[in-house]
Amino acid sequence: MKVGKNSQGFTIVELLIVIVVIAILAAITIVAYNGVSNRAKASAAQSAASQASKKIAAYAVTNSDQYPADLATAGVSNSGDTVFQYSVNNTSSPRTFCVTATIGNISYYINNTTVTTPATGGCAGHSSGGVATITNLVTNGSFEGAISPWATSGGTGGVTVISRPLTGGMDNGAFARVTWSTAPSGGTPYITLGSGGAVNRPVVISENTTYRLSGWVRASWAAKVYIGATPYDVTDNSTAASISSPVADLVAGTWTRLDVTFTAPANSITTVVRFYLPSAGSAGLVNNSTFDTDQVMLTQGSALYNYADGNSTNWVWDGAPNNSTSTGVPI
Repeated sequence: MKVGKNSQGFTIVELLIVIVVIAILAAITIVAYNGVSNRAKASAAQSAASQASKKIAAYAVTNSDQYPADLATAGVSNSGDTVFQYSVNNTSSPRTFCVTATIGNISYYINNTTVTTPATGGCAGHSSGGVATITNLVTNGSFEGAISPWATSGGTGGVTVISRPLTGGMDNGAFARVTWSTAPSGGTPYITLGSGGAVNRPVVISENTTYRLSGWVRASWAAKVYIGATPYDVTDNSTAASISSPVADLVAGTWTRLDVTFTAPANSITTVVRFYLPSAGSAGLVNNSTFDTDQVMLTQGSALYNYADGNSTNWVWDGAPNNSTSTGVPI
């Protein structure tokens, strides 16, 4: 008598169904875990920002209302995965401070004036949510405060004036304008930041470091133009010939962005920034022709960022407004 019977394994379709179900369950588990983990990080970052602000405020109570110069003075330091950033201004009225606490890619901040309970994100000028800050090394890139120290050369025989119209720029604000009262007979007209000796070269760079230079230009005629940088050393000698972008053909009356990437040679400490009109670019230039520049930016690395300075959201001036470098997260 035969007591056994034939047995069958799983079909391919059944195995696929099982695999799909396992994958779905795994995805749900990962999402749930990430959600729990992020909530825990958010709670810890809020608590860290709150505790830091209380220590800063407590320090001021016993120190003539002066906030500490740094967090260590107030007894606050990085711990485990928690990283703090701190800004303070004891010369303003009222005195201000802002502290950011970051855990992984989650940041919360608090200050003593407008955000007195922890809010998601970071203080102006602080890295936030895992995004590092960048610095615009051009000290007066949008011309909102003044025209100096920008200058111009009108070319051979050309007579120019440089001015600062207050409207009509890239952000409808101020910009630099060169106007020819006498058209040049030749040469290479330009608008420059840092010409005229080391004392007039405010753009500080580091040797053997890569930078991305960019800026917007506009001309009243179909000009040809390029942007360039010339690095200099401590003795005010150039460490390289001008490093320039390809020549761009402008459409009359239209803003165009130019950019170039360069690596500063050894011994470089400053750089000149210029927008050049090559000889061919002067063709069509007549009396009362205008050449405009706005939103000039120099950042470390090869990435090209949207323009920003201390007037931009969540950016700060590193010194005098509209006359210093500025720092913030890319926008």
